Amino acid sequence: MKIQDAVTYMSTAYLRRILDSYLRDSRKPEEEEARQRIIQDQETLEDPENIEGRLELSARPFNDRLLTHFIAETLLSEEAFTLDANTLVTRVQELEQAIITEAEEGEALKLRDPRNLDIYREVMRVALEDEAISLDEKRLLRRLRESLGLGLRDHYRIQAQLGYFPKPGNQIHTSKEIDEGFRDLQTRGVAFWCNRHPDGGRCVIPEEIAPGLKRVLGVELPRQVFRDLLDQSLSRAQLQEVLRERGLPVSGKKEQLAERILAADLNPSEVLSSLGVHELAEICRELPGVPVSGSKDERIRNIIDHYDNLRLVRLEASSDPRESYFHFLTELASRDRENLLANRVIGKDLEIERAFEEGTRYLFEEILGIPLLTQSGNKHADGAFRHPNTGALFLWDNKSKESDYDFPGTDYDQFKRYIRDSDERVTAFVVIVPSYKDEAADVAAPKLKSDSGTDTDVCLVTAEDLRWLAERVRGLAGPVNPDIFNYTGGLERKTLEKRLKAFS
Repeated sequence: MKIQDAVTYMSTAYLRRILDSYLRDSRKPEEEEARQRIIQDQETLEDPENIEGRLELSARPFNDRLLTHFIAETLLSEEAFTLDANTLVTRVQELEQAIITEAEEGEALKLRDPRNLDIYREVMRVALEDEAISLDEKRLLRRLRESLGLGLRDHYRIQAQLGYFPKPGNQIHTSKEIDEGFRDLQTRGVAFWCNRHPDGGRCVIPEEIAPGLKRVLGVELPRQVFRDLLDQSLSRAQLQEVLRERGLPVSGKKEQLAERILAADLNPSEVLSSLGVHELAEICRELPGVPVSGSKDERIRNIIDHYDNLRLVRLEASSDPRESYFHFLTELASRDRENLLANRVIGKDLEIERAFEEGTRYLFEEILGIPLLTQSGNKHADGAFRHPNTGALFLWDNKSKESDYDFPGTDYDQFKRYIRDSDERVTAFVVIVPSYKDEAADVAAPKLKSDSGTDTDVCLVTAEDLRWLAERVRGLAGPVNPDIFNYTGGLERKTLEKRLKAFS
C-alpha cells in the first residue's frame, strides 16, 4: 500500500502521529491538511538516513529495541507489507517462539563451530548479568559475531539458551506489548495504522518506506522471499556447494538443503557469492528483465533486487480465472513482465493485452457491479456498459505501456472512430493506462471530446487508481454509479474520491 493510499484510511489522530515523527510543529493540522502534508513529505518519510534517525532506539530498553525489530521484520515479510493487528501479534509471537524452539533443540547451532559458540555465549553471559544489553554491549557483540562468523539469529538462539529471549525467563511478548511496539513504530513514522480500512484496521509499512527500512535494519530479503530465491533460482548442486564451502552437511533433498542455509543465518549475498560468474549469468538470464552483463557483485545485486521487487502473491483458488488478472491490473497495465511471469499470471508477453482487458472486465462486472454489453464484430472498444438508470452508453479501452501514455495519433483516431461509429451516442469514453502525461489529459482528451461530434466525455484513469476505486467500493450494496466516469481529462485519485462521494 502506498502512502497516498494509506492516509485515506487514517483518521486525524493517527495522521498527526506520523507528522509528529518528523515535524516539530506545535500547531495540530486538521484531518485533510494532515493527509496532504504527509503525501507532500513523502521524500522525507522514505529517505533511509531520515528513517535511521527516526528509529534511533539507544534510549529504549533492550526488550523494546528487540520487539521493534521483530514487528518491522514481520510486516516487511508480508505481501504489500500489511497485516491486521491480531495477525501481526500472532506472527511476532510465532517468530519469537520459533527461535526459542531452535535454541532448545540445538539443531541450528550444531551448524556452527562449537568453540566460537562458547566464546560468544560467555561474552553474552557477562553482558546479561544485569538482565539487559546496553548499546555499547550490543556494538561489541555485533563485532564479535562478525569475527566469529555468527549471525543475528545465532545471537537470539544463544540468548534463549541463557534464558533471556526475548525477555527474562524466555517469555514471549504479550499482545499488549506488541500493540505498544507497533504504536512506537507509528510515532517514528515508519508504520501507519489504517483504522478506517474497509477490511478492518490494518498495520501498514508503506511501499515507499519499506526499502529504506530494510536498509536500516540490514534486511537484504525477507525470509520467505529468500526461500523463494533458493527454491526457484538455485539447483540442488549449487545449494550443496554453498553448504560445503562453510563445512556444513550437504546430504538431503533440495528443500532440506534450503532450510539448512536459512538455519545457518546466511545472507542472500553470501549464498550467491559462492557461485561462479557464469552461474550467476545463467540465473540472471532466467529472470525476466534482469541484466545479464556486469561484474560478479553487480549480478548478485541484480538478482537480489529482482526478488526484492517481486510482489509474490499467493491467491486462493477462484472459480473465476479473471480474478488473478484483477489482482495484477497495475502490473498488466505497465507490462511488468517480472512480476507477471513470477506469479504465473501470463506465460508470455503476447498474453498481457488480453489479460489486462479481462482483469478490467472482472473489475467492472464483479466488483463495481456494472453489467457489461456484448459487442459484435472486431472493430470496437475493449468494453461497453449502460447507465442502469438512464441507459446512456459508456465505452472503455485498455492501453498497456511501459512508459507514460501520451495519447498517440493512432489511438486518437481509433477512439474517435469508435465514438462516431457507435449506433448510439456515447456519453463517456474511458482510457485505462499505467500512467499518463499531462498533455494527454489536459489537451488530447478535451480535444477528442470536441472532435467526437457528440460531446462525449473522454477521461484517462490509471489502472492503479481504478483498482483503488474497486477496493474502496467492494462490498457496497448495488452497482457503482457510472456517472463517476462522466469526466473529461485525468481522473486522478483525489477526483475519483470526490466523484464517488457526489454520486453515491
